[in-house]
Amino acid sequence: MLVCFFFISLQDIAVDAWAAEMFKEGVSKVSSTQTIGKKIGLGLGGIGFLTLNSLSFCNRFIYLTPQKTPIVDLEHFLRAWALLIVASTFFLAIFINEENQSNSKTFDFGKSFEIMADICKNKNV
Repeated sequence: MLVCFFFISLQDIAVDAWAAEMFKEGVSKVSSTQTIGKKIGLGLGGIGFLTLNSLSFCNRFIYLTPQKTPIVDLEHFLRAWALLIVASTFFLAIFINEENQSNSKTFDFGKSFEIMADICKNKNV
């Protein structure tokens, strides 16, 4: 579980950085697109799953004849989303090229922690 949370955190940081780089001229667009994406994800992951996992809902509104199992169970739902996330990650890694910007600053791992320590030392933080 800890490993999963670690990779989720890494992906969140990478997506935030990628979004900030894509919308350099309009930072408000980053927040808006992430908020919309979060709402869509909550809808699909929460309401969508609960709806398709409800046997009474499926029998009433989806199935033509009553069935004994809902359309989606938790195991298949999680596997499908995991496969989608892995596939989209590989697609982005292989087919999307980022522009190499010569004027952008690059930091190594240690320099990133130095900057974070400086931010934490700020009395306003």
